[in-house]
Amino acid sequence: MGRASLLSHPSLTELSFVKEATAEQQILSSRKRFAVLDGLRGVAALVVVLYHSFDSGGIVPNGELAVDLFFILSGFVITYSWDDRLVSPTSKGQFVLSRLIRLYPMLFIGALGGIVFGVIHNFTNPSQAYSYPAGAISAVLSLLVLPYLQPNSLNNFVFTFSPPIWSLFFEVVANGAYVLFVRFLSIRVLTALLVIGMIGVVSLGDLGGDQKTNFVAGFPRVIAGFFGGVLLFKLWRSGQLPIMRANIFISSAIILTIFVFSIKIRGWLYIPAFGLLMVAVINGINSRPARTDGWCEFLGLVSYPVYLVHPMTLYMIMFIGHKITLSDSLFDVFLVGHLIAILFVGYIFARYYETPARLFLKRTLNRKKLDHVVS
Repeated sequence: MGRASLLSHPSLTELSFVKEATAEQQILSSRKRFAVLDGLRGVAALVVVLYHSFDSGGIVPNGELAVDLFFILSGFVITYSWDDRLVSPTSKGQFVLSRLIRLYPMLFIGALGGIVFGVIHNFTNPSQAYSYPAGAISAVLSLLVLPYLQPNSLNNFVFTFSPPIWSLFFEVVANGAYVLFVRFLSIRVLTALLVIGMIGVVSLGDLGGDQKTNFVAGFPRVIAGFFGGVLLFKLWRSGQLPIMRANIFISSAIILTIFVFSIKIRGWLYIPAFGLLMVAVINGINSRPARTDGWCEFLGLVSYPVYLVHPMTLYMIMFIGHKITLSDSLFDVFLVGHLIAILFVGYIFARYYETPARLFLKRTLNRKKLDHVVS
């Protein structure tokens, strides 16, 4: 039977998708849902928004440590989902495609939206306009999740038009290292990586990774964070993780204690702060089902869109606030209102763009896979 006639037979294609979807659903249904970890991700995303809303971080002067929490959560969740499945080159290819589908739809919106706002900035602020040749290079690199490191050009952010993408670049680097060396990641190796990462962060002093002047500092942060999360999974699976249980409120209180700490966490202070972040995640891992789980899942759903979209919404809020000349106190209220509103913005993106886009990519890639099998 020829290729065209085989593919045109609807029952074969549909049966393949049904079997694959059913198998995946069985895997997902058999896995534990870490609702509190979803909630912590959402709380951390809102802290990032608050940190960028006010000078020096406002009431969360150490809000930038939310990114370290993201790395820890990512390391744990990814290892939980993939550690037993990465046994062949094929499964490693599936991992790469899965991460692409998970990360890129919203990342594309963050990069593209930032580029659009950069162009708007050039038209509205001609005296402070970005260089178009350099801006075009930076724009293309951001769509490819690659940093723009040319010194004294554009601004100091490695992702000129969408600064939050810096952490996703390091996430991709960590994901690549994980899939390449997964078979060697024993508890001893992971402990060594955690120690090496923390020594690097402490040695470099200021936290970094997002700017051209501190870009290198992002590597020890993601090594400590991501592989610290992988270590937590290994300890949890082997029964060596401390049994500490707390609901989303206690876990959130732990991380907020770090974020609102009045002294800037730098150098050796990173060690106890990182330890508290790990404790909050351990509590989330061991937590039991609770009535708040639905809210936690909602926060987890909107966290990624909120993280990537908030520079654009914040830019608009700042622009409007200055145009209508609000007083400082009213402007603060305006910014707090934005913090609440962005939850709804994040939900709209998650519900009507991100989820459909991921499903479309998944179906398309599945169809191409079937196409390859029968060719």
